[in-house]
Amino acid sequence: MLDDLGQTLTGVLRGQLPAGVEFRLEPPTEGWRTGEQAPAGALGLFLHRVLENRETGSAGVWTEDRGADGRVVSRAGAERRYDFCFLVTAWASDLAAEFALLGGVLRAVANKPVLGTADLAGSLSRARGTVTLAIGNPALPAASADIWTALGLSPRSSLDLVATAPLPALDDSALARPPELIDLGVTGPAGTTKSAALGSGGTLPAELARGGDPRAAGRPPRRPAARITEGVRDG
Repeated sequence: MLDDLGQTLTGVLRGQLPAGVEFRLEPPTEGWRTGEQAPAGALGLFLHRVLENRETGSAGVWTEDRGADGRVVSRAGAERRYDFCFLVTAWASDLAAEFALLGGVLRAVANKPVLGTADLAGSLSRARGTVTLAIGNPALPAASADIWTALGLSPRSSLDLVATAPLPALDDSALARPPELIDLGVTGPAGTTKSAALGSGGTLPAELARGGDPRAAGRPPRRPAARITEGVRDG
């Protein structure tokens, strides 16, 4: 789903940036400063940290899809949510143009902190949870100063973009078949045992439900009346 998230982000940001801006998802390098850029500049979206978001408390919750007869046809596990932290850098011919690109990112996030279904790509459009965007989430650590050294770059103006998105759960359709026969555990004439084939929805056939077994009609079995026998004392 990371490719879907990258496609989603570039689509949302493109609406607030000049036409022709180039998006780069790989780690930035010194070559970006000296290399040939697109006339409108380039925007780097480097994913530097992924953290599980446990604020929703949905771990262990399953959802069920039922058919027209009420039976469960598929079951899906909980969607886990993750915080994806992107280091956003702008690369253009001058500092003013780079600030303009970063300002466009701020506008895009401010206008769409919660993305709609039309904004989502691939598997994210089928997820039950929402995708949210934020700049500089105070609950999460921002990119450290060491990241510039690790990338071999001098520090530059940047934004820390946090996208919180669900990991779509896989449906489990390999469910056990419903029972087709139920043993009532009642002994009939000549020691036979009563059993019934279940109808649609797991119900007993009407002819058996009208029979002598109270459990077949949905009533609890009647217990025999209690009897007290007085004993006889010897002598």
